[in-house]
Amino acid sequence: MLTRICLALALCAVPAFAGGIFDLDGKSIDDYLIKVEGRAWLARLEGSAEVGTEDIDGSKIDWHDDLDLGNDKIAVEGLAQVRFKRLRVEARYFQQEYESSQVVSDSFTYNGTKYNTFDDVDSEVTVRSGGVDAEFMLIDVGEAKKAGFRLGLGVGGRYLYAEGAVKKDPNGPRERVDSDTVIPVARASASFGFLNCISLEADAEAMYIRYREIRTGFLDATVQAKFYLFQNVAIGAGYRYIGIDLEDRRGDDHFDIEMAVQGFFAEVTIQF
Repeated sequence: MLTRICLALALCAVPAFAGGIFDLDGKSIDDYLIKVEGRAWLARLEGSAEVGTEDIDGSKIDWHDDLDLGNDKIAVEGLAQVRFKRLRVEARYFQQEYESSQVVSDSFTYNGTKYNTFDDVDSEVTVRSGGVDAEFMLIDVGEAKKAGFRLGLGVGGRYLYAEGAVKKDPNGPRERVDSDTVIPVARASASFGFLNCISLEADAEAMYIRYREIRTGFLDATVQAKFYLFQNVAIGAGYRYIGIDLEDRRGDDHFDIEMAVQGFFAEVTIQF
């Protein structure tokens, strides 16, 4: 047991000659910092869709229960961050596709087409989310060799895209509905570091807009823990949740799509 404790303390001491877990050797809050992260995300899809036309109302379809969509799939996400003094700019992008082929157990109507019980149905869902955020660090206290805390607030923009397609048997019509939008978001983040090698972090971006017959809701929340192997390399793991709510009832056709993509992820961080 003593050997394990000594080994852990030795590992934590490796980057101790740097500026801490937040900054490289010789850098402080008054300098710049560039960070790149890659994530492997075990993303699970949940939610529902209701797609209708002027003459035919659509049924509310559950992605998982009705179409067997949304089983865990490994998704790759990239994130880049530049910090200059207390201003931090971050960009990220994520895309995932889900597919299923099964015999449906209940009838439903999607985009004017009726699917009967025991029909062979192929279904697909695509989710995309990209954005750029700017954040100002309001609080930066402590030191990483002991304990440090940071809190930031900011704003940004998100590009959201959702597509749902359903096809009846190999020769049937493929009913496809998609929607994309760009919305502003509010952002908050916090991080707590200690022992000069461990960082606990949380961030969230959110927005809700309703205007006449259009509704857009968005929430992106992440909690994670990082362990710095060296002053510029860290590994980590965490949990992420993305919730998207899109509704458009203008014109003849209308849709209401609710989806959540969530799951655990592992990541590698490089900063310089």
